[in-house]
Amino acid sequence: MAFLIGYHSRAGTPGGLLSHTLLSRHICNFRINGKLAGEAEINTAICGSFEVPTALVTGNSELQSELESALPAGYIFCSTKNSLGNTAAICKTPTQTYTEIYSAAKQAAVNIKSKKLSALSYDGPITMEVEAYYREFSDSACIVRNVERTGERSFSVTHDNAAECFKTIWRAATYGMDETPSMLR
Repeated sequence: MAFLIGYHSRAGTPGGLLSHTLLSRHICNFRINGKLAGEAEINTAICGSFEVPTALVTGNSELQSELESALPAGYIFCSTKNSLGNTAAICKTPTQTYTEIYSAAKQAAVNIKSKKLSALSYDGPITMEVEAYYREFSDSACIVRNVERTGERSFSVTHDNAAECFKTIWRAATYGMDETPSMLR
């Protein structure tokens, strides 16, 4: 089983504390099979490629509603802070956080043993798509083999396996960060 510790809500979440998806300066939206996805769902999909269920997610308060429709039933969510906006939150004390995460981890283990939890899987191929803030990022990303341009600022990868799909999309994103924009050459 996987425990995802210290996660934030996806980019664009209203009032989301430090909300971002992967590369906050470059990626404004990430989609899996056409549906917006944040880092917790992306990593749950990757884990699912190896038949590993996500059993526990900890993070800021507004992340919970994002995960309800994204992750398979049976995982445990533990809020470590209540968001007040993009840059402020009321954080629980370390002692309180420790106690709550420990309790949540124990419940996650019970859910695994009682088979109340399954790995995230997809019927058929999986498509991951990145929408960037800037066209130049996508221009550079599309240099990578098996990356398809889907719009002026977006690109995607399709594969039968989420881990392999993400591996290619991440390679494309790193190319996007390294390339000098054509207008500055």
